Amino acid sequence: MIGDIISNNEYKRYVENLINRAPNEEIKNKVTKILLEGGYDKFTVNSNITTPNNETYEKERRLIYASLLLTDPQTFEKIKKRNLTLFHGTNSNALKDMLNSGMQSEYEIIKRGKEVLTGEFSRPKPRNFISFTDNLEIALAYASVKPSAKAKGNSSFGLLVAISTEDILNNDNILRTHIYSDIPEIGIINHLPQEYIKMIAVPQCKIKEVNKLVKKYKLDGIEVVPAEGIINAISLMYNVRGYKEYSDDSDCLLIKGKRDESKVFTSEDIKQIAQGMRAGRIKAIYSKLKEKIKGNDEKSSNEISKEDER
Repeated sequence: MIGDIISNNEYKRYVENLINRAPNEEIKNKVTKILLEGGYDKFTVNSNITTPNNETYEKERRLIYASLLLTDPQTFEKIKKRNLTLFHGTNSNALKDMLNSGMQSEYEIIKRGKEVLTGEFSRPKPRNFISFTDNLEIALAYASVKPSAKAKGNSSFGLLVAISTEDILNNDNILRTHIYSDIPEIGIINHLPQEYIKMIAVPQCKIKEVNKLVKKYKLDGIEVVPAEGIINAISLMYNVRGYKEYSDDSDCLLIKGKRDESKVFTSEDIKQIAQGMRAGRIKAIYSKLKEKIKGNDEKSSNEISKEDER
C-alpha cells in the first residue's frame, strides 16, 4: 500500500506542492517524512486500529497532517508528542458531562436516565459504542453547531476530542469494537473516562471558556487548542488537490449566529473555512452512514461486531 501511494503521480504532485510551502528546512524535512513515510520520530499518522484501512485514507491522513504542520505547527507538535491519532467530532452540548464523567455511548446515556444532547446517529436500539476515527476531515464533519433534530440540546459551537492510540491499546479496561463502515472508525464500548481525553479543539474565542471548565474539573491532562489550524489544514489539503466544489455553510465549528473576527481568526479566515469543507464530500459521508444504518435497522447494536476486544 505504501509503495503504491508514493509511486502515484498525482500524489507526487501533492507532495511537491506541500513541500514547497514549508517556511524552512526543518519544517520541510518533517513534511517530507510525513508525506513519504507516514510519520517520523516514532509518530505515525495511521492509528492502525481503525477499519477500513486502505490507500485512499492513508493518503488523506498524510496530506492532512502535513498540511496541519504548515498551518498550525504548535497544535501539530502537541498531537505528535502525545500520539493523538483518534478523534471524535461533537458539539458543546456534550462538554460539561464529558469533563465531569467522561464520554458515554448513546446506550449508556439513556441507561443513566439522561437526555441525548448531541444528536448521534441512532438505531431502534441505541448503539453501545462511541466512534473514533483517525481521519481529521471526517471527525471535523461531525463537529457542528447544529445538533440533529432528535437532540435535546442547543449547541453554540463544535469541538474535536483527541485521544491517544497507545492509551487505548495498553489498557485492558477500555473495550473496543470493530465497526462495519465505509469510513475508518473504531468503537469504544459504552464509556471512556475523562482522563483519556488528551486534547479538545474549539474555536479560538472559546478557548478561555473551555479552559475554565477543564480547570474546574481538575483535568490537567487536557490541552485546549484552537480548531482554526485544523480547519485551515483541511482547507489547504483541498486547495492542493484542486477541489473546486466548496460549501457555503460555514457552521462547522463556528459560533452560531456570529462570525469571529479576532486577530487570530479573521473574516478572511472564515471565507477560507467556508471553502474548506466540500459539500459533496460531507454529504457523501452522511449518505453512506445513513445507508448503513437503514440496512441494519433490524440488527441489535451488539451485532455491529462480534469481535469485541480488550
